[in-house]
Amino acid sequence: MNAETGRHTRTGLSTSRFPPSSPRWCGLHIGLRSEPSLEKTQAWIRRAADDPQMRAYAILRRDQHVGNVIFDRLDSHLASARMSMYIGEPSDRGAGVGTVALRLALAEVFESLSLHKVWLTVHVKNVRAIRVYLKFGFVMEGSCEMSFVCGIG
Repeated sequence: MNAETGRHTRTGLSTSRFPPSSPRWCGLHIGLRSEPSLEKTQAWIRRAADDPQMRAYAILRRDQHVGNVIFDRLDSHLASARMSMYIGEPSDRGAGVGTVALRLALAEVFESLSLHKVWLTVHVKNVRAIRVYLKFGFVMEGSCEMSFVCGIG
């Protein structure tokens, strides 16, 4: 983390179907530009459902919605998409929910969209997530220095 700017490094990872002391508190809303709310989330879901360039999947645990796997920036020419994944409650993390969701979602988009590459960015300190992504064949492609704002505001 850059102590002067409150920005963190994030790591760029991708996977392919075919092998080839901080001035700002870093809390629950890392990287978000505004405070999350149910209304904002519901509005985003409505927009995503109507957007042909996006695929959003709910992550369910015991029939409860605990997170999302989202593919956007779909590029049919490059056969690629950006992926983001979020599991909200800490108690739902570390139980294999994300691993199962990732496996199902990647299989679905690689097949249904005929993708060649899925890419993502992840906070460099999110070691657990990076370990899961590497297990699925994602590879490190680089890092973006000072490009991750901690907190809102």
